[in-house]
Amino acid sequence: MKFRKSLILVFLMLYVSNGWSLAVFQIPVIQQIDTLLKEADQLKYANLAVGLKKVYQAEKLAQKSKNEQKLGEVYTMLGIYKYLYGTYDVSLEMYLKAIYIHKKFKNDAFLARSLNGVGLIQSGFNQNHESIETFRESLEIDLKYNNYHGIARSYFNISISQIGLKQYEQATTSLRKSLLYSQKLKEEESNHMVENRLGDMMLIRNKPDSAFYYFENLLKDNTPPPNNWEKAYAYAGLAETYLSLKDYDNAEINAVKSYDYAFKLNTKWDLARIAKILSEVNFKKGKLIEAYDFLLENNALEDSLYNERKMSDVNYLQLKSMEVENLKLMNKNAITLQKAKRDRIIIYAFLLLTILLIGVLFLVRRNARLKDVFNNELNQKNENIENQKLLISKQNKALLNLNQSKNQLFSIISHDLRSPINSIVQVLELQKDKAFTQEMQDEIFEQLHKQTLATSNMLNNLLHWANTQLDGQVVNPENIDIASIVESVISSSLLEINKKGVTIVNAIPEQKLLITADIGQVRIIIQNVLANAIKFTPTKGTVDINYTEDEEFIKVHIIDSGKGITQEKIDQILNINKRMNSEQGTSFEEGTGLGLLLVKQFLANNNGLLNIKSGHTNGTEFIISFLKK
Repeated sequence: MKFRKSLILVFLMLYVSNGWSLAVFQIPVIQQIDTLLKEADQLKYANLAVGLKKVYQAEKLAQKSKNEQKLGEVYTMLGIYKYLYGTYDVSLEMYLKAIYIHKKFKNDAFLARSLNGVGLIQSGFNQNHESIETFRESLEIDLKYNNYHGIARSYFNISISQIGLKQYEQATTSLRKSLLYSQKLKEEESNHMVENRLGDMMLIRNKPDSAFYYFENLLKDNTPPPNNWEKAYAYAGLAETYLSLKDYDNAEINAVKSYDYAFKLNTKWDLARIAKILSEVNFKKGKLIEAYDFLLENNALEDSLYNERKMSDVNYLQLKSMEVENLKLMNKNAITLQKAKRDRIIIYAFLLLTILLIGVLFLVRRNARLKDVFNNELNQKNENIENQKLLISKQNKALLNLNQSKNQLFSIISHDLRSPINSIVQVLELQKDKAFTQEMQDEIFEQLHKQTLATSNMLNNLLHWANTQLDGQVVNPENIDIASIVESVISSSLLEINKKGVTIVNAIPEQKLLITADIGQVRIIIQNVLANAIKFTPTKGTVDINYTEDEEFIKVHIIDSGKGITQEKIDQILNINKRMNSEQGTSFEEGTGLGLLLVKQFLANNNGLLNIKSGHTNGTEFIISFLKK
């Protein structure tokens, strides 16, 4: 039993250890490939030969482990190195293989980098418009993933193609964008490349001070310091800048430094550029032999580069030709397949077209309905806006009227209450000083009593009028017996009637005369019209009150026996909606001019009417019309 358990335990240990060892074997291979590619990426501008060896090592590991995804990443790095060596046809072949694999595995990071490489090759063959499109495709992927390194690289490469198209303003903008993203990552290598190109742009645009700034800033940077290629480029840029300023000594010093770095790297393009600069500098300094030697070196390097470009062009064209042949073969095979599928494709196309047409018709109809709905909503909103404008206009008008009424109220109060109150105060002060005899007191107090009653009546009218003007008057209509209201008002006015000796003749009808109005406002209307009739009726005179009706109104006729008023005064009372100057009554009674204003306003509130008749010598008749029940 124990032996069996031990055997099982040993078997499990062997199984687990074997599986673990297989996993351990697979993981280090991927890590080794990643490490080799990372080291190669860092060496591409420092030591091409060592970097390329590491790429080949990574390629063998990827092929041995049959890891197609990693093999695609190796192809991308091979494309970069072949480009740096100037074998553009091989570089393009590597990039195209890599793009196929990256799309298959959705490896967007390396896909963007491979597209960048293709764009560089296109740019190298002066296909600048096409290269910009390829770079923008790469940029779109990097922007999607916020890959600042890739974004900086794409903007930098776009600037190179823009320089080829002599779009210097656009190129400067692209370079500054590249520098911005490089600085976010603090990648000095990318910064140095961009600063070199920005220096070129400033020199091309005749801004030598700015060119000096970029080249010298690069050479002073020690975090980390620029590599040998970047130094060679920067010193060459300084040499060209000094040459443009005719400072031949400094131009020569910097050109020699650039030449030393380029010679160590054996980069033909840089050596050709510097040889040309040194040839021109020596020529300007009168060193014709040295100038001639450097000119010969420049021509030799240019010829070598020309031959390499021609070979690359041929190889590039051969690669394109092979692609065309492959396409022909693929097309030939596709024809056989398409022949069998043609009918089915036609049917599918017809069905798809039918569905599309139905979809288009549906969208057109739907858009038409939405347009109608939108137009209706828009019209409704416009109508609402217009209504709101009208409402605001009315409110503004009402507010203005209210403000005017307030000012009018204060004016009336200050004018009409000051005099009677001052008179009362003066009389009381004189009485306090015992300035009146008993006989004078009786006469003065009688006048004071009249003055107080008049002031009280005026104050009541002011309060009623102020309420209507400031707060608005709420009308509460109800059924009222108008004759009983008139009788009630007569009873409350008996003191004034008796003092003046006026006779009131109220012809009360046998049946109730019912009207529909606000009882409080009706009382004030009758009270003011009756007070006005008493005021203008002479002592011992008569005021007649009688009632008539028609189909719509019940009319109250109040007729005084005064001297009457002119037609002009009647028109003024009926047509002017503001306070008028009050005239003295037959016993020198004073008024405020508000009574008739209240009468007209309250009649308007209750849909009533006011009419006035006068013979100018035989009294005045006020006809007040109220709606029937």
